[in-house]
Amino acid sequence: MLGEAVLLAALQIGPFFERGNDFFALRPVYSRQEETTDVLWPLYSSHRDWWRFCFLFSGQDYPEGGGQFSFLPFWYNGSYPERGDY
Repeated sequence: MLGEAVLLAALQIGPFFERGNDFFALRPVYSRQEETTDVLWPLYSSHRDWWRFCFLFSGQDYPEGGGQFSFLPFWYNGSYPERGDY
C-alpha cells in the first residue's frame, strides 16, 4: 500500500504530468481518465457516448439507438427511437 503511494507520487511532476492506475494527464494539453478524454480543455472533451468541441459543436449517441448533433445557435438535430427525428 505504501509502496504504491510512493510510486504514484514519483510519477507526478507538479500539476503538469500525472499518471495513475486509470488516469494520465499531460496538462494543459491532454488528460484521460477511464472513459473521459480532454484535449486542450475546454476546446475538446469526450466521454463514452458524447463529445463537445468549443462549446459550439456537440454530439451524443443514445444507448437505445439514435443520437443528436448540434452547432449552437444555428443547428440542432437528432433522432430517438420513441420520438423519431427532430
